[in-house]
Amino acid sequence: MAQEQPRTPPAAFASEYHTLTCFLSNIATKEIRGQRLFGEAHLVLDLDEAGNKLVLGGIDLSGPVFTGVISSNIASPINASRALVKIQAAQEELAIHQSVAAANQSRLVFLSKDRELLQDPPPPVADLMAVVGGKDENAPPGRSDEQSAPPNNDLLRAPKVEVA
Repeated sequence: MAQEQPRTPPAAFASEYHTLTCFLSNIATKEIRGQRLFGEAHLVLDLDEAGNKLVLGGIDLSGPVFTGVISSNIASPINASRALVKIQAAQEELAIHQSVAAANQSRLVFLSKDRELLQDPPPPVADLMAVVGGKDENAPPGRSDEQSAPPNNDLLRAPKVEVA
């Protein structure tokens, strides 16, 4: 069986790959407020007074794994195969960063729930019985806290029907 020829010429793939690597190269050096977005430095955040910290590892796009991908050229099949090996290594490194981020997310959720449990209980609700004067005006009939009121059982009785 003859192998099907690709509909897109290889030069188009090489052009798209070059565009993507240029994008990665530009973003690798991008800074916001003096901080590199993709640098090797780790970010350490203080979470609470107890000394809990969250360490976010930096994804260094100018490190050897990613520069290998960025500098690759896929113009020929042999170069494309070499680039594929470098891309797979970069994917593995990104997978590690993703799993660390997921673990940090779980840890933050746990600490948030832990904080909620440790907070002081809500203040007690004011005694409405004392405010209204000893009776609960909103209580259903027969459920009033007034001891002297006879229960109203009209709701429990069937209406009287006259038979002619």
